[in-house]
Amino acid sequence: MNGPYGIGAETYYLAGFSPLPARGKLLLVKEASGRYPIASFEMIQQWSKTHSYANIALRLPDDVIAIDVDAYKDDLTRLDVLQEQLGPLPKTWNSDSRGGIGGKLLYRVPPGKKWQSSIGGITIVQHTHRYVMVLPSYNRESDSNYLWYEGLSGLMVPDYQIPSVEDLAELPDRWVKATEKHTAETYYNLEPQDVELDMFDDGEPCQFTIKLAQICKEKLQESYVSGLHDTALSITGSLMQAASSGHVGIPTVVMEMGEIFRKAPRHRDLASEWFNIVDFVLANIETDSISEFDTCKLNLELEYEDDFIILQKAGLTLRQINRRLFRR
Repeated sequence: MNGPYGIGAETYYLAGFSPLPARGKLLLVKEASGRYPIASFEMIQQWSKTHSYANIALRLPDDVIAIDVDAYKDDLTRLDVLQEQLGPLPKTWNSDSRGGIGGKLLYRVPPGKKWQSSIGGITIVQHTHRYVMVLPSYNRESDSNYLWYEGLSGLMVPDYQIPSVEDLAELPDRWVKATEKHTAETYYNLEPQDVELDMFDDGEPCQFTIKLAQICKEKLQESYVSGLHDTALSITGSLMQAASSGHVGIPTVVMEMGEIFRKAPRHRDLASEWFNIVDFVLANIETDSISEFDTCKLNLELEYEDDFIILQKAGLTLRQINRRLFRR
């Protein structure tokens, strides 16, 4: 018996998309998203066998973007404001797991352009940035399956139908011009809800997370003198690796590091810069080796503190440190 990926992946590929296997919302394969080439049909056929029960995460082609309308975070109000400014959006295919009032609206756009990460506070999903969870995938948070809807009307498309790229509505010209990315140096106005940290366990921080947070805080404060951006990239990567290894409390630590980052003596928009850094790391972190456990079941005793710092200074990865400390 096949799961979501085994059932639908090849069909989505033939419809013009690049379906990638995911556990929840986390990709199970690497070098198939972001700046990497589109996965081949042969790769998808293989994943249909090895990851049959995975969810389907659609990587969009170069000529498609998705407007991610979160109905539970005031995005409907933001969308109303944008439509007053730019004109109404045509009805198009919408993927959602909460009834179709919100969701990801897919539109055809001119190929070869670069797009902003968000517009008016609403996230833009695109070829090199994120992906769209689709039918028949399951959303654990809402305890429901993703379905296709007719725009934001709440009218469900029959579950045996999926869109092809040609079926999607075209994004109007005014929206294209407003959404297009014009300068690579600009940090766009990302907010906390624009970075998908809810995929990680944010319970009571485990001892490992507490130790890591302390080290990251010290490094970030030291970088106030120089190297602030590069240091932020480095510590954010370490935090995401820890989260992917099953350690608890990382989302809270990420927000705490953001507060420290924004206090640096720099004359630029550090708030947007921080969330762009986090968003970049999330889009590029390798998630094929995510731990099988849902929550951290490791117990870093206080006497391991010196060992942790020594191993960390020696350049070992967090996964290697885990193995050294907990093999005892």
